[in-house]
Amino acid sequence: MSGSLRILMVLDSFFPDSQGGAERVVDGWCKELVAMGHEVCVLAGRVGVLSGPDEDMGDYKIRRWTSRRRSFADGYLSAVAACAGEARKLAQEWRPDIVHCHQGLSAYSVLRAGIDAPAVCTFHSPWRDEFLEDAGAKEDSLSGPLRLLYRLATKLKATWIHHMEGDALSRCRSVAVLSHYSRERLEAAHGLMPGSVKIIRGGIDLENFSPVPSSERESLRRRLGISGLTILSVRRLVRRMGIDLLLKAMLQICSRVPDVHLILVGKG
Repeated sequence: MSGSLRILMVLDSFFPDSQGGAERVVDGWCKELVAMGHEVCVLAGRVGVLSGPDEDMGDYKIRRWTSRRRSFADGYLSAVAACAGEARKLAQEWRPDIVHCHQGLSAYSVLRAGIDAPAVCTFHSPWRDEFLEDAGAKEDSLSGPLRLLYRLATKLKATWIHHMEGDALSRCRSVAVLSHYSRERLEAAHGLMPGSVKIIRGGIDLENFSPVPSSERESLRRRLGISGLTILSVRRLVRRMGIDLLLKAMLQICSRVPDVHLILVGKG
């Protein structure tokens, strides 16, 4: 396969509804692939919002699929059906050369839709592990019988989403991760052999992410009232991000480094 390709990127959700790491990686890759002469379309989900015309992002387009809900209460059936249906429709209109999946629900749906194109997957993190971390935080706020029922539902849901993710991975011609750490997480979750997983770095846009002149940096420090060594962390403020470990580390750092500051940016 060579020359210009039609590449279908598949995600559970996308900008502006969600703005996580996977979405940012896909957005950057889409722009770079288009610059290399390929055609790119993103297929992404949306809950409770009617689908409209394809969204033009300048470099690529977004096709939305929508469902009444995206929950375990119906076994994700409404979401799976909506995603697979829109994928089949898009494949008839546009005929992709490659399907590139990034998240478990949409990957499971699209790869069962019968699209005649090879599929690859970039594995960002284990869906089950992320779910269990978030569910554990919610369980802490419950009490009594409600907590027991929630724990049972959590175990059932974790088993099902793990199956969905594993099924999608098994249907892909190749699987990629962004780092050695992600490959270890993938192999621990699904038992894939190291030789079958490729590491493809996410990359950095050096036009947007590069050191600014020291004068601009000092001006920003004055506006914010910051002096000394400053550590900045931008991320979702959820338990699995390890913010607690960072705060514990800061206790040791503050005892050894004078005038040090930690700035956390995010919500959760």
